[in-house]
Amino acid sequence: VPFLRKDIGASEAGRLQEMGSRLFKGCRSKTDSFYFRRARDAGLRTIGRTATPELGMSGMTETIVNGITCNPWDLNRSASGSSGGAAAAVAAGITPIAHASDGGGSIRQPAAWCGLVGLNP
Repeated sequence: VPFLRKDIGASEAGRLQEMGSRLFKGCRSKTDSFYFRRARDAGLRTIGRTATPELGMSGMTETIVNGITCNPWDLNRSASGSSGGAAAAVAAGITPIAHASDGGGSIRQPAAWCGLVGLNP
């Protein structure tokens, strides 16, 4: 199953993890997190990573590094944040599911703004 990884949080060995920040440009994860070992074992295959606000510190997915992540249903609107890149990608049909994280609505709000359901387990 094709899958996109949020650029903050869980890591995959050898993959970029820049967290939407110029500070971490070119940084690669050295190990797989428990989450990604389990995801891979379940048949998910990462095809890329999604945009996030810098260090996940904003309710909008807009950075100098990635620019503005737009809502795929209306490009004049935001996809929200911090999992806005994940929500926009799934709503646009790029992948059926994407990795996200939620510390205060960061899965649920972008999902709702993009016409999806976001689960915070």
